[in-house]
Amino acid sequence: MDGHPLLKQKNTEPLPVPFADEVLDLISKTGQALKSDLGFHANKASATCASQVGTPYRLFVTINCKSQNPCSKLSYITSPKALRCHTENHYEEGCLSILTLLAEVKRHNILDAEYFNLDGKLIQRQIQAREALVFQHEGDHLDGILMTGKVQDPKRRKSMTTILNT
Repeated sequence: MDGHPLLKQKNTEPLPVPFADEVLDLISKTGQALKSDLGFHANKASATCASQVGTPYRLFVTINCKSQNPCSKLSYITSPKALRCHTENHYEEGCLSILTLLAEVKRHNILDAEYFNLDGKLIQRQIQAREALVFQHEGDHLDGILMTGKVQDPKRRKSMTTILNT
């Protein structure tokens, strides 16, 4: 019920740059998975990571939430790092790996982030709002952490674990 076994493992494989054809195929597969999820879970999917499609690389794909046609505006984030985190709040989020649950988790609403784009260029910038939340959620996946592991309330976390294990 909680997705591919890679979701519980830390993805340590950086993407080799320049990308080999095999890696480009995996990147494409991750993007196609997100497009497929967008069609199936309209207005719910914001991103998917490589581990959700069975790939051990540090990669996730996000949609541009401001775009009229989100499928045409995919962003590919490789080897992501949150360098500095700013104010923290509680947010309710869902996950494509655990469709039946929503969880209230602590997230930073502003991050100084670093990642590589598909051209292998290092990007350093401040991200905020929904983009920052998605960056953290997908980064957690790449570190082997599901949103259920971020729930602060012990009773809620225990009940979520019980539901997942049934």
